[in-house]
Amino acid sequence: SFYFEKTNYINTIKYATKALQMAPSDSKQSDLLNKRGISRQILGEYKNALYDYLEIINGYTEKDMKENAGVFSNIGYCYFEDNQLPNALKYFKIAVAYQPDIDQLIGLLTVQYLQEKKDDFNLTIKKVKDLEPMLNEGYRGITKLEAEGFIQKNTRLF
Repeated sequence: SFYFEKTNYINTIKYATKALQMAPSDSKQSDLLNKRGISRQILGEYKNALYDYLEIINGYTEKDMKENAGVFSNIGYCYFEDNQLPNALKYFKIAVAYQPDIDQLIGLLTVQYLQEKKDDFNLTIKKVKDLEPMLNEGYRGITKLEAEGFIQKNTRLF
């Protein structure tokens, strides 16, 4: 945890792995797995991060899913980085269903765009604009993307 807070991801992976090896097999170690998974993801080890995240959600209850929707988003990003868009789409949809935060919506929006899912994309971009109006103004925000012709006005991309 110390190394994770200090953004020393290599040592986070090293010591989280040791702690997981020493922990009883029936012990739930989702916090350690999550820190190791995030560290691996930041370092570009997407497949290893994916294994950690999938192990975390293996025993999830409905309550766990609602409280930890970000793990599903992380799984989506790992699949996205591995160019497995159908799997990425599946996990982003789960994340958004439980917690429609901006991070989950942006992931979902990106995969929908790449898979040319027009209607779904337009619904998601509306949710994004409603949830985070500042995206219209930020660097390369939606308003600027529309002005530059990347996205047509009124959320019609295709």
